[in-house]
Amino acid sequence: MIGYPAIERLRKADMLDQMQHEHDALIASFASMTEDEMQRPGVTDIWSVKDLLAHLTGWEQLFLYWYRAGLRGARPATPAPGFSWSWEDLHALNTRLFEAHRDEPTSTILRAFYRSYEQIYRTVAGMSEEEIHAKDRYAWAAPWTLGDYIRENTCDHYRWAADLIYIWRQNTQ
Repeated sequence: MIGYPAIERLRKADMLDQMQHEHDALIASFASMTEDEMQRPGVTDIWSVKDLLAHLTGWEQLFLYWYRAGLRGARPATPAPGFSWSWEDLHALNTRLFEAHRDEPTSTILRAFYRSYEQIYRTVAGMSEEEIHAKDRYAWAAPWTLGDYIRENTCDHYRWAADLIYIWRQNTQ
């Protein structure tokens, strides 16, 4: 979250609706694809749709790790141990996520993708409005709110991925 401007605050119900809407749109972007198409590189650089879904899942799981650590009073290293929010480190972290999952079968990636979404959706649904929007609730999140992190790791990330997939599919038809 490198110096992003303040994100419009959404009520929890609206955030959950937006998460569901963007996730549904993402699924629609690849729903009709074959397994071979999902494994074809080029959606973004060398990543395939499968790789993109693994990337999204990885970032959802990072958020859930940060949140759970914060509930215990811990201050987790964000975005991950050994990485900063610099563009160079984010690229290195994304590369690490890619390398960790590149050889996994599409079916494994899809199961993890759907399971991770259910986890993050249920987690957000269980939060209070105050918890989502308080700036000083979790030291690891400063200067942003949980809501800012939630949107970056769900709604905005899903929209980004769906757009990449739609553009790639148009250009490869």
